[in-house]
Amino acid sequence: MSRALEGLVKNFKVTLVHFENHASDPNDREASALMKGRARAIHRSLTQYKMVMFIHLVLDILQELKQLSLLFQRDGLTLQMVSDGLQTTTLSLVAMQTDPDPRLQKVLDEVGPGNTWQNVQLNRRETDNSTFNSLKLRLINDLCRFLSARFGNLETGILKATSTLFDLSNWPEDTAELATFGNAELMEFREHFQSILAECGDFTSGEAAKRE
Repeated sequence: MSRALEGLVKNFKVTLVHFENHASDPNDREASALMKGRARAIHRSLTQYKMVMFIHLVLDILQELKQLSLLFQRDGLTLQMVSDGLQTTTLSLVAMQTDPDPRLQKVLDEVGPGNTWQNVQLNRRETDNSTFNSLKLRLINDLCRFLSARFGNLETGILKATSTLFDLSNWPEDTAELATFGNAELMEFREHFQSILAECGDFTSGEAAKRE
């Protein structure tokens, strides 16, 4: 999707000319009235100011999601790294609601108070900015809610306990704090795998688990 949008932005004017010719060429007998109607609709949609803004907003969002995806593909990935990456991505998305990222900011600067971009006349209404901002808020809020629902269990239960116990970056340096660090998470871990541990017979109590 990102590559397709990048190609559209790079060849924006050429793409518009293509759809305009396809919609209005009387000699194009191979294209049905339906296809010509679709070409006109696409051309009309692409020349809307709000659509141009939306395309660049999506490009900025996809850039953030790309960084998160690359993090997930790293060797030696830990749950703590995943949690930190999700938090960073969410904060970056929320920041977009008030401070545009580079792609959107660039086109906002280029269009300014006018209605021309890449020498193309855009259809712009007085209410477009407020309408677009409302759309941006809803889109980002929905995306953040999806990320929270999809990965929310990383902050609770066995996954959180595992992240705390086995990621050494979480361990305190102070000896006194280290002595009691992770006790609650260890109990969570022990209870989750109780049936397996019981069969092994190695841990007959919580104290035995702590000693190990």
